[in-house]
Amino acid sequence: MAAAPSAAPPPPAPPEPPRVEAAKTPSARPAPPPRTGPDDNIIDSAKDAADKLIDGIPNFIVQQNTTRYVSTTYPAQWRAIDVVSADVVVVDGKEDYRNIQVSGKPSNRAVEKSGSWSTGEFVTTLEDVISPYTQAAFRKSTDESLNGRPAYTYNLRVLKDNSNWNIIAPDGASYEPAYTGTIWIDKETFNIMRIEEQTGPMPSSFPFDKAESVVEYSFVRIDGKNYALPVHSEVLTCQRGTSTCTKNEINFQNYRKFTAESNIIFK
Repeated sequence: MAAAPSAAPPPPAPPEPPRVEAAKTPSARPAPPPRTGPDDNIIDSAKDAADKLIDGIPNFIVQQNTTRYVSTTYPAQWRAIDVVSADVVVVDGKEDYRNIQVSGKPSNRAVEKSGSWSTGEFVTTLEDVISPYTQAAFRKSTDESLNGRPAYTYNLRVLKDNSNWNIIAPDGASYEPAYTGTIWIDKETFNIMRIEEQTGPMPSSFPFDKAESVVEYSFVRIDGKNYALPVHSEVLTCQRGTSTCTKNEINFQNYRKFTAESNIIFK
C-alpha cells in the first residue's frame, strides 16, 4: 500500500507591521521672517478661516475608528491587521484617547504602543499648513470640486528646516522631512477641506523611505454650530529597501461637545 503523501507546509505568515508613529508636533521657533513674494487673497482668506476655526471650536468628543493594514507586495495587496476604536477627547487642542478597543476587545495598552499610529489630525495638521513658522510655499493649481462643492486647489512645499512632520521608527529614531502636498479650499467659506502631504527624501540610514498623509474635512455640527473638522484620514509608511508598507484608514464620527461634567482626566 502506497504511503499517503505528506501535507505541504503552510506558507510563512507575513510580518507584522512596523511600529511607527507619524506625528505632527508643534515646536518652539524664533519669529518667522517677513512674508515675501506676491500676495494671494485666497490663501490669506483660507488662513483667516483656519484661525477662526481653531480659535472658535469648542472642546469636543469624537469616536475614532482606525483600520490598520499591511502589505508586503508591489503593487500593494492590503491585509487588515486590526481595528482600533477609541473616544477621542480634544480639550484646548490636546488629544486624549479613552475607551480603547482593539478588534472589539478592551485594551489598557496605549494605542501608539501597539503598531503604526498617527496623531495631529484635528488641529496640528491644519495649523502647520497656515503657520508663518512653517513658511509653506503655495502654487495655484487647477480648481476642482470636492464632494460636490467647488474648491480652489493649491500645491504646497515645506522645507525641512520648517517641518513639524515627525516620523518615528520602532527603534526610537525620528526624522522631520521636507514635504510637498496639495490643499483644497472651499470657494464659499474658504475653509481648507482636504490636505494631502508626501515626504521628501529621508536619510539612507533611516528605516523608512516614504510616508504619505491625507486628511479630509467636512462640516459637522457641535452644540448647534457647524465646524469644518476631519471625517476621514489615511496615513501610509513604507519600510526602506522592501515592499513592506503599512496603512491606517481612520474615520471620525459622532462629534459632540465636551463639558467639564464628563470628568475626563488627562494623564
